[in-house]
Amino acid sequence: MLPLGKYVSKYGIGRYLKYGIVLMTVGLLLSAFSTDINALLLSRILQGVATAIINGAMYVIVAIQLPSDKLGYALGIMGSCGYMGLCLSNTVSGLVVYYLSWRAVFLILIPVYIATLLILIKLDKEWRTEDVKEIDNIGSLLYALFMGLFLYGIVRLDNNNIFILIISFIILIMFLRVEKNKEHPVYNLGLLKNFKYVLGNYSHL
Repeated sequence: MLPLGKYVSKYGIGRYLKYGIVLMTVGLLLSAFSTDINALLLSRILQGVATAIINGAMYVIVAIQLPSDKLGYALGIMGSCGYMGLCLSNTVSGLVVYYLSWRAVFLILIPVYIATLLILIKLDKEWRTEDVKEIDNIGSLLYALFMGLFLYGIVRLDNNNIFILIISFIILIMFLRVEKNKEHPVYNLGLLKNFKYVLGNYSHL
């Protein structure tokens, strides 16, 4: 979400939001009609990328549209809706699977995304920010590699995965060195000095 948010902000938030919704719809269809575990996992990866685009775009749109005195309130509502969805999803999905099928979990979301896409097309509006002057491609790549390898390595801590974890931490060190010298980094290391920001991350973890 973090690297993609930079690209979305620079090249057109509305356009990439539509791309994200289309990608999500394709991913949901592939999940619903997948015939083996590999096809299902691939479709879930597509949905993960689409989610990163959509979430990043939505937060940027809200930040652009609202004045600073109302921004915290709006972001709080968005965050609350996200956590409400996480809390309800297990129960609702369980009911759908029990009374319909596991494929229906993916199919029932498609009309929502199609309706959202039609609304965006009808709005015919584009949002841009002037903040993104340069995109940190190297930092974005290192960040994505670190996160992917770290999350994969921590799932099962056997011998092979410990090696993957070690590689991920080496990449993290490289990432920090690159970001420290960047004028426009993908991740502002100065945020780590902000107590509220760090505390918020611990609560998420």
